[in-house]
Amino acid sequence: EKERIVGIVRESLRDCQGVDMEDVFVSIGEVLGSASIGQVHKAKLTSKYGGDTVAVKVMHPNAENLFRNDFKVFRTLCKVALPGWDPILRELEMQMMTEFDYHNEAHNLQNVRENMAKSPYANKVRVPKPKIDLSSKNLLVMEFLSGKKLAESIEEKLAHILGGDIQSARRALKA
Repeated sequence: EKERIVGIVRESLRDCQGVDMEDVFVSIGEVLGSASIGQVHKAKLTSKYGGDTVAVKVMHPNAENLFRNDFKVFRTLCKVALPGWDPILRELEMQMMTEFDYHNEAHNLQNVRENMAKSPYANKVRVPKPKIDLSSKNLLVMEFLSGKKLAESIEEKLAHILGGDIQSARRALKA
């Protein structure tokens, strides 16, 4: 599995940025999270690229094609069962396809970061800084932020309101 991820990173950096992976990363380590279209790994940049610890989001090969095929089947079924929904499904598909471009996500992340810095929550919420020059359609490199995830913090706050009952907080948030 790790060899596959390293291969994707290597190919993306070479094809999109014209650089060798070994010039960019000292190491690509543990999986921090996984979803249907990709995985996030903790990595270390070389001193040439700042030497920082980063999070590297890598898209699974063929994720976009698999989604397109699945959505095509879904739309065909909906045409039979819900014929009036086709315009809604086209819009949904168009919006979901934006998830398959991590370079675009890097730019969106930068916009959110800049907007958050101007907001009253700037000292309460941190947004990772994307490394746009290292990102591509199937690779997103961003600042690694340690600490609690937003969802964990919300869960803890709700548990506090509920008298410290974390299980009730989890049930309420899943409802």
